Amino acid sequence: MTRTGNLFQKATNLSAIFVFLFLLSGCYQPKKDFYRFNGENALEMRAPSGQIKLFFEAFPQKGILFSINYKGRNILEPSRLGLTNVQNRPFLAQPEIEKVIGRSYREQQAGEAAAGHNYNELAIYLRGKEVPDRRMKLLVRLYGNNIMAFRYEVLSGLSENIDINGELTEFILPKGRQNNFYSGQLGDNPIQPDTHIDFPVWFSSRNAWVRISDVEKVPTASLRKTGDFTLDIISETGTVINFFPFPFPWREITIADSKEKIVNTEIPSSLK
Repeated sequence: MTRTGNLFQKATNLSAIFVFLFLLSGCYQPKKDFYRFNGENALEMRAPSGQIKLFFEAFPQKGILFSINYKGRNILEPSRLGLTNVQNRPFLAQPEIEKVIGRSYREQQAGEAAAGHNYNELAIYLRGKEVPDRRMKLLVRLYGNNIMAFRYEVLSGLSENIDINGELTEFILPKGRQNNFYSGQLGDNPIQPDTHIDFPVWFSSRNAWVRISDVEKVPTASLRKTGDFTLDIISETGTVINFFPFPFPWREITIADSKEKIVNTEIPSSLK
């Protein structure tokens, strides 16, 4: 091959690499403009639509708390997140935020449906101040069609086998009219206190509707209404962790102005 041919071949290879990198950068991009720190252990995160804001904070005594703001209205009060061990104590005692990694995903195809599948993702790395060897990641996604999804990932512990008894996850509504929680595929059945309910569960809060779903084909958890304005996730069975990282199921939360809009919202393929 001539020298000119070699140069042409190298130029072609470089062009292919640049095109690949360009396409890749259009899908996954490191981003910091959709989240910010509000203190050493406090975070704020925004959805691509700009309509949802999430707030996270790690307290030594209270644990990990999150709240949801939709269109300028607080529809969920600070509520606990986390896992419990076999002693029914928090897996992370005195949690603190170790580091945060944010990225945005953008669909290459145009159109409203594709835009709805765009998401901002925040990986919040947590450790226990009391026992630093215990680490957990809270992975959170906010989609363009106003779906929030989160899951826990246990990163390390004190031994090769860790017994997780359940979750600390709860949902606390702003105080208002009673019977805010509903069950059923269409959210038509009011839920009474101290009642176990299968997913999905719905609630109305300040002119917004919310549906909480489990993306597992065979759910291993249910929910319980523990008061007029509080809902807890109850694990049906314990979990023995013998490899790391160990991911737990996605919890999917869809938010809209009406139940009809939620029913017609498409679940992103990245959660299925």
